[in-house]
Amino acid sequence: MKSIFYTFAWAVLSTLFSLVILTVSIGVFHHHVGLSILYAMIGWGVMFAGSRWAAFQLFLKKHGLSRSDYVYIKQHLKEAAQKLVRLKKALFAVKNVQTIKHNYEILRLARRIYTITKKEPNRFYDAQRFYFESLDSVVELTEKYALLYNQPNRSHELEMTLSQTRVTLTELQKQLTNDLQQVLGRDIEALHIELEVADKMIKK
Repeated sequence: MKSIFYTFAWAVLSTLFSLVILTVSIGVFHHHVGLSILYAMIGWGVMFAGSRWAAFQLFLKKHGLSRSDYVYIKQHLKEAAQKLVRLKKALFAVKNVQTIKHNYEILRLARRIYTITKKEPNRFYDAQRFYFESLDSVVELTEKYALLYNQPNRSHELEMTLSQTRVTLTELQKQLTNDLQQVLGRDIEALHIELEVADKMIKK
């Protein structure tokens, strides 16, 4: 919220600054209105760029990240977003009523972890197993499962393979749940502390 407020404040200040420059420029260059407008636009651009930079620095400070950390995390989030699109496509390519709930839960867990780390990028380091292991595994396995499931005239051997794959996907769903708990670890710990404090106050 603070970064949004500061960005808005800087935008207002830059606009006012531009109006001041425009007014002064018109007084100085009253025969060159175009030049006055140009100076005002340059002033506004400098102030607005400064506001964006200041807001970005506040964002980094809030989350305890360096610029290089943020660039690194942002790249992995971009790749993860593409993988989530693939995951959704593969999950819903399987038209099986029995697996709809299971598929939806896998997608929900993956999206939840992604959304949290996108909003609070410093949590990325708590979700490294998800980004470097779990997500890749579930995407690749789901895509292969969808491909084989939609084959006509499936053999007994193929049916056995699909069954084994479903078991593995169930295990991966449990791993995604653990990954989410890892990301939320600090919140869970904070809640336990608050509960302990509240419990002590009640017993007094």
